[in-house]
Amino acid sequence: MTDFGQRVGALGATEAKQDDVITALGIIHTDVASTIKGHIDGIELALAAINNDTSVNLGVQINECQDRLIEIKAGLEALVARTTHTFVPVTTFDDDPTFYTSTSLDVSAYRRFELLITLSVVLAPTDIVIRVQFSDDNITFYDYMNGPFGDIRYEDTAGTKTESISGECVANYMRVFVQATGTSAANKFLLTVKAMLAP
Repeated sequence: MTDFGQRVGALGATEAKQDDVITALGIIHTDVASTIKGHIDGIELALAAINNDTSVNLGVQINECQDRLIEIKAGLEALVARTTHTFVPVTTFDDDPTFYTSTSLDVSAYRRFELLITLSVVLAPTDIVIRVQFSDDNITFYDYMNGPFGDIRYEDTAGTKTESISGECVANYMRVFVQATGTSAANKFLLTVKAMLAP
């Protein structure tokens, strides 16, 4: 069985020192970040109006700022929201099926994923391989080969496993392919594969 070892390293110094939060968020979701920036600009204008004209209606300007802050909060929550998608529902790999190709998922709104694997073994099948695949056009899919994803393989001695592996969403569409060998009506793998997606 593959030894995955260290999965995630610390953020680089440049990434950790970004000063402009809106620009950093814009890399993830330009549309939402742009909306947030618009609300911040609106608050600055309202505050400038209060500063420059003592006759301005303070109640109206304060309400405007509060409304925009609510929108900013909602936008920020959208940027950090996570979702979990099941690529392979609980499936028994025996004499039939011996392989599984999931439906693809549009992951263009996400930067990272955590692959969640739940596996159990009955008797002595040979092995089972899990491949994460990406596509730019949702037609041709390519195996994701970074780090442990190059060979996620479990043998009959794996027993029961619940593991997670971190990766990056490198294209617009993602799917999971599974191939089992040496399985039969008696020798089986039971597998579930999900992904927790994060912006």
